[in-house]
Amino acid sequence: MTAEPGRWDIEFDVRIPGWLEIPRLSGADHEGFADGAVADLPELLGDSWSPEREPLARDIIRQGLEQRDDSTDFAFQVWSRQIDAVASVEVRFGSAAGMPDFAADGYRVRPTDMATNIGPGFEAVLTRQMQFEDENLPVVTVAHALFVFSDGDSALVVEVEPTPVDLLRVVMIGLGGLLDSLTITASDGTRFSTVPDDPLVALDTIWPQPKDEAAGGAEND
Repeated sequence: MTAEPGRWDIEFDVRIPGWLEIPRLSGADHEGFADGAVADLPELLGDSWSPEREPLARDIIRQGLEQRDDSTDFAFQVWSRQIDAVASVEVRFGSAAGMPDFAADGYRVRPTDMATNIGPGFEAVLTRQMQFEDENLPVVTVAHALFVFSDGDSALVVEVEPTPVDLLRVVMIGLGGLLDSLTITASDGTRFSTVPDDPLVALDTIWPQPKDEAAGGAEND
């Protein structure tokens, strides 16, 4: 889902450090961007950074550049001092057609009002257990989270790619600020806002949340 070029202006503010925007760049520009981004990581990560981490960090940033989808309006890597992992977040705006049935796909779905300037929407979260190839490493619970806002014709989707739930809690701090500040304005000045009775917003059923749910979504076995 992609906004029509020049038709929509998407604005928001990420209010905490650690959100590295991954731009659309030609392959020839990847190395220069990675150089600059890696140079900023020691200050960002503080005591959790060590020079030994530089090759892996550079590979992660290169991978983000190479895998960036042209249909994505904004892409970020979220780096944290607390968690030794990196999350990927994408912001897409475009047609609401073809939206998946998240509940049928096993996601826990519930309403959200985090996008103050846009209106109500819903979040869909799927969690699963992941075992690393090294069986000596512990099993990790990862979560895939999406935040969807629709007016029936167009939809804003903010997606956190599958990431450890502990890191999702960190991501949600910055994501809350992003959604709270986000505005989408058409070239004629019209603001995008959700329609409360749209099926994507007015869910017929609200799934119960377990007591130990992850931040930003429900646990799902």
